[in-house]
Amino acid sequence: MASVAIEPPIEARAEPILSGLRPLTLRPNRAGHAGFSHLILIEKGSAKLAGTPEITLNAGMVLLLPPDTSRLITIRAGSRGWLLGAAPASIAEAIGTKADSLHLRALAARLALITCPDLGDFTAHAAAFHLELTSPARGAAMAAVAHLRLILIAFWRLSTEDFTDLRGQSLEARFVEDFRRRVELGFRAQRPVSAYAADLGLTYDRLHDICRR
Repeated sequence: MASVAIEPPIEARAEPILSGLRPLTLRPNRAGHAGFSHLILIEKGSAKLAGTPEITLNAGMVLLLPPDTSRLITIRAGSRGWLLGAAPASIAEAIGTKADSLHLRALAARLALITCPDLGDFTAHAAAFHLELTSPARGAAMAAVAHLRLILIAFWRLSTEDFTDLRGQSLEARFVEDFRRRVELGFRAQRPVSAYAADLGLTYDRLHDICRR
């Protein structure tokens, strides 16, 4: 009988936050998770992000940390929530190449905070994300990426900030952004640049000139 190949897990993490009788201190981007983007969900209690600006997270808040931060988070005793994180390649895979992907890409690169009175959808996707990351089942990696995408979309929908204004971009800038997303999404395939140019409806030379400028 032929063996069935199981896809490798994505580079990501999902950990329940359970602070007992003492405060819990986290440094999300510590060794092993450097370069990850992180989401911190506070279901109960509160937390504090050290640094400038100092941010207090109360129950019903979700914090997005960019990949270049090493700031400490102190979780108050008795608090509960989730710590989610993903490497750049996993974030790129979740973001995809659709028209709205540019918004999600800009979102994942910055510090942002939202308040959500009902975290039900967030916690449900966080729990499912955690389950898929630890599951040997066929399609687990694909399912994990899907839940990560839904989490990012939920954050974007609740944010009042316009993370990127597509109307202000030139056509060439959009080509460059689209090219970058496609390379990040398909880096394992090691496709030639000419193939990406064809996807964008450009010649190799035209894409080269745009990127150079």
